[in-house]
Amino acid sequence: MDKKIIIKDKKTDIRSNLYHYPEQFFDHKFQVIYINQLYLNIDFEHSKQFKGELNKKLNSYKQQDISKKIFDSDKLISLDEIIEKVLCSKLICHYCSKKIYIVYKNQREKSQWTLDRIDNSIGHHNDNVLICCLDCNLKRRRLDKDKFLFTKKMNLIKLD
Repeated sequence: MDKKIIIKDKKTDIRSNLYHYPEQFFDHKFQVIYINQLYLNIDFEHSKQFKGELNKKLNSYKQQDISKKIFDSDKLISLDEIIEKVLCSKLICHYCSKKIYIVYKNQREKSQWTLDRIDNSIGHHNDNVLICCLDCNLKRRRLDKDKFLFTKKMNLIKLD
């Protein structure tokens, strides 16, 4: 009796609220331009929605801190501080140096931007977070950030 293994395509959950955005909105180059414009307080088409994406994630980090009982309203990172950190990162992951996106189509997009807490026992404070992709954030877990960075930057060279 032969066993059949059926491999199904991974289901991607498309974020339904993004259907009205132009395609360039999802382009990395344009997102770098948009974050620069937000930082400089320059209004652009869809700037409210772009800022809304950042705010939505900020609110989810606030809820995460509240549920873990590490919330401090005086120290929680602000939207302006997030914009500055994202701008300084140039939308590049701190660990793997791959492009990250503020606006993305798939719900669990591995290249979406996240705030990685340096010390997980402290909340999302400006001096306790750095910008990275979701993939690295989930892989790092509770490992020391410098050790994790070392493993991401390490290049193995195979000798013959």
